[in-house]
Amino acid sequence: MAKPNDYGCSDAIKDINTFFEIKEINMEKMEALDRMLDHMTKGSTLGHHNISCQPCWDYYTEMKRKKCGG
Repeated sequence: MAKPNDYGCSDAIKDINTFFEIKEINMEKMEALDRMLDHMTKGSTLGHHNISCQPCWDYYTEMKRKKCGG
């Protein structure tokens, strides 16, 4: 995987797809979640994310709606 400084939108899209394709919770899924959230947000508080990459966040929420219904 790309170094953190080289991680960009195309990497986040791959991780978002990986996250939603893997059904069981495993290390690969959790690492993908950590990387994509680091890219898409500046930090979060309970129930609120400070979005830093709106296009990736929009893609994530669309995939969440399609795959999870919410």
